[in-house]
Amino acid sequence: MNDYNDINKIIEDYPFDEDNPFLAEAPSEEKIYTREDFVNDEDE
Repeated sequence: MNDYNDINKIIEDYPFDEDNPFLAEAPSEEKIYTREDFVNDEDE
């Protein structure tokens, strides 16, 4: 049951914009991967 509590803690720690949750900033230390990143890696 600890997994459920860990998930809740992660959600609490994540930046959240109540007005528009989908535009909330991701933590700056994490890289956000886009489809282009994976396509470029395959080409090299």
